[in-house]
Amino acid sequence: WQWEAAHDGNGQSLELINPRLPNESGQNWAASEVETGTPGQANSVRRSNIAPLIVETAHFPIVPKSTDSVRVSARVVSLPLAKPKVVLHFRDATSEEPDAFQSVSMRDDGQAGDAIAGDGFFTATLPPQPHATVVEFYLRATDALGQARTWPAPTLKLDGSLGQAANPVYLVDDSPIESGPLYRVVMTGSELRDRERITSGSRSDARMNATFISNDETGTECRYLVGVRNRGNGSRGRKPSNFRIHFRSDEPWKGQTDLNLNGQFSWVQHIGSVLALKSGAVAPRVWPVRVRLNNQDPTEAGSAGWSFGFYAAHEVLDSGWAEYHFPDDSSGNLYRARRNIAPSSFEYRGEEADSYRNPWFKATNTAEDDWLDLIEMLSVVDPEDELSIKRVREVINVEQWLTHIAVMAVLNNS
Repeated sequence: WQWEAAHDGNGQSLELINPRLPNESGQNWAASEVETGTPGQANSVRRSNIAPLIVETAHFPIVPKSTDSVRVSARVVSLPLAKPKVVLHFRDATSEEPDAFQSVSMRDDGQAGDAIAGDGFFTATLPPQPHATVVEFYLRATDALGQARTWPAPTLKLDGSLGQAANPVYLVDDSPIESGPLYRVVMTGSELRDRERITSGSRSDARMNATFISNDETGTECRYLVGVRNRGNGSRGRKPSNFRIHFRSDEPWKGQTDLNLNGQFSWVQHIGSVLALKSGAVAPRVWPVRVRLNNQDPTEAGSAGWSFGFYAAHEVLDSGWAEYHFPDDSSGNLYRARRNIAPSSFEYRGEEADSYRNPWFKATNTAEDDWLDLIEMLSVVDPEDELSIKRVREVINVEQWLTHIAVMAVLNNS
């Protein structure tokens, strides 16, 4: 699943639809209907009446047991006199071919589980479900003018039609509570089937829809509509498989919009990160976590000696990583050099950026596509004449580089 819009890198302006409603919700914004925008004029997408906004959707308990009813709530924002009505649609999505959605009205009258009457928060209670059940749901709000909106928005399916195909899910789990950090990835039966096919030798980066739930010393957090894909180079087809988690930018997780979960030799990755960071080298933070895919432990499918039941959770090398590790230069350019792509040496190839796009990859500031800093550095460290130490110090942090090389030598990381 890829969430796309004409204003996201395709040149369109982003415009507010109804200035009388809150502007912090993406549902109140749209790509301009005019190619060049409407500077100095009313927004081209402006409407005096729009369907109610559906925000702050949540369910509780976050991980219910088979004896628990589940309360689903959302804040619905509308204009005065709109008199919104909200319906919750839900179904058992455990199997690859789930049943049709059922529906229940949501209330804002302070009754039947709703906390406060008239506060804009609508609530419905779903009945208990058996252990290991995956429940899928979405909301539909309608106002007095008949205008309607669903949350999440409909998605474009493979047959070209629009439908509610990527929705929030939660898992019913009676398993004993485990100590230590635990990350859950919850998927419908059909999405889980697709992921299993992809992780069986495929190089696909296709993203599945999931709910991500973390439980650690800071508490329990839930994120809906995260993207989950397979990842890795030499380890991509191994078991337990790796995860790349992509969080929505409007609701990041612990300040991050991406997270890597690696299942191969997780203990080595943790040790390497700790030693590198404590030595003053630059590296992603890595920490050990238990992972559950629905109610299954993925490490049981692989060699216990490679993971000891744990995954290695990695910071992703992106602008968030740069901001954390380089607070004085958080907007600088971050490049990655990928292995197994020749040529991979630190060689100067002229002044054209296209000469460096393989194996170098920009991880930040991609829209600017400015490669001058990398090109200048390579022109200095790969000279035709003798190296100038003074010139080298102008383009690299010598002590930082030597620290990195020393740590990699100690770890025998080739």
